[in-house]
Amino acid sequence: MIAFVFPGQGSQKVGMAKFLYDEFKSAKETLEEASDILKTDMEALMFTDPNDELNLTQNTQPALVIAATIYHRSLKEVYGVPALISAGHSLGEYSALVANGVMTFQDALLLTRQRGAAMQKAVPVGEGAMLAVIGANDTDLLSAIKETEGTVEVANYNCPGQIVVSGSASGIANLKEFDTASRFGKKWKMIPLKVSAPFHCSLMQPAEDAMRPLIEGCEMQAPLAPVIQNYSALESTDVNAIKSQLIQQITGSVRWTASIERMGELGVKKIIEVGPGKVLSGLVKKIDSAAFKSFNIENLADFKAIEAELVFNEQ
Repeated sequence: MIAFVFPGQGSQKVGMAKFLYDEFKSAKETLEEASDILKTDMEALMFTDPNDELNLTQNTQPALVIAATIYHRSLKEVYGVPALISAGHSLGEYSALVANGVMTFQDALLLTRQRGAAMQKAVPVGEGAMLAVIGANDTDLLSAIKETEGTVEVANYNCPGQIVVSGSASGIANLKEFDTASRFGKKWKMIPLKVSAPFHCSLMQPAEDAMRPLIEGCEMQAPLAPVIQNYSALESTDVNAIKSQLIQQITGSVRWTASIERMGELGVKKIIEVGPGKVLSGLVKKIDSAAFKSFNIENLADFKAIEAELVFNEQ
């Protein structure tokens, strides 16, 4: 059985999805549709970025939804891909919901543009921070957080031994100075992330409050195939539950390890990253390389090679 995963913020790059845009009709139509919806020249923003605006959060978020949708629609156009079990990392959850018919492409673009602006507005630049912690187990990290002064919370459970924390700049700085070797017998590697806001923690509450009425008011349908959501690491067919978790995701942890493990419980054996980069396919390998074969699509050769993996009678 095959599943799709859709990348989130951090996977963006100038030129993303252009190899598909140059090749397939659906890709061109998707970008034209997006430019009309957003009243922005998304071709210029995504392919040349003349004003260095792609990394502005309110642009990054819809641009990644566009790129992922180009990937997905190209796969459907060329290979007739049906709806598949899916998950998206943080922002990528919107792309997964579009792919499986829960929300329209237009609604996803408008919501993610507003989501990006609300998240940036929630915490002034410089007052929040994020940190990748490498080499810690969940229990020890939670203990260290409890002993750290300031706001520090788990943002992403990415894979065993790789957890991202988020919070106030002072709290993150205090955790970075924590003597893990003395306390836990092992020195953790801590890498500050270049982000404009502390995502997926309680400091994002103003953004959650701003997005709640917009998400609740969005028309959605039951998914054509299961979408495993970040907040619970479970799938749902209930639209109200899907909306609720999409809201809670803004301040809640991205439970990526548990989401991939849930795919395994549902019988998934192959996982294809649908969007730019290879972050998620790399995480899948670290979560369980024996249980899953993972693939990413960086260029047209990769796109053509993926055909051999698309055997849907395994479903």
